[in-house]
Amino acid sequence: MFDSAAVGAAVGAVEVTIEKVTAIANAALPQAESEVTSSTTGFRNLSLSPGSFGDVPLAQELGQQHEAAHRVFVETVEGVLQDLQEFRQKLLDSMKSHANTDDAAHAALLALGRTYDGHQFHSDENWNRGRQEERERLETSHGGSAPEAHDSGAEAPAGPPPEAGAPEQPPTERGQF
Repeated sequence: MFDSAAVGAAVGAVEVTIEKVTAIANAALPQAESEVTSSTTGFRNLSLSPGSFGDVPLAQELGQQHEAAHRVFVETVEGVLQDLQEFRQKLLDSMKSHANTDDAAHAALLALGRTYDGHQFHSDENWNRGRQEERERLETSHGGSAPEAHDSGAEAPAGPPPEAGAPEQPPTERGQF
């Protein structure tokens, strides 16, 4: 019985691209199928009747044993070929499913990104509003102008305060009033 947990523990993590797995399925597995077919054709086509082993009862019995073993071998090889074909198809189906999932995830992430194109974030709105309210509060409490800034560790504003109606400074200047 196949123990996938034991195989997984022995192999560890292996990362292979969808394209590489698909290439293996399209090249290596058909090649393996072809090799199995060509290397067993002679034996599979071999036909010996039990009588070919002679007329002695013991020879007849050997012939029957050979014939039975031959059938088992031929059926086993046919099973190997069928397993290779089914595995290849399942591998290709799996890779197609992974590719579709990747495409769907990519599309979903792009759609999510588009929903935020030009989006006004609440944090930015609150920062801008709070900055304006605090500026007004400080100007009111100090007779019409804000007090000189003390070194708070924040960078100094990069120019004069914005004019009324001018666009707000980008959110990278947080901590400045």
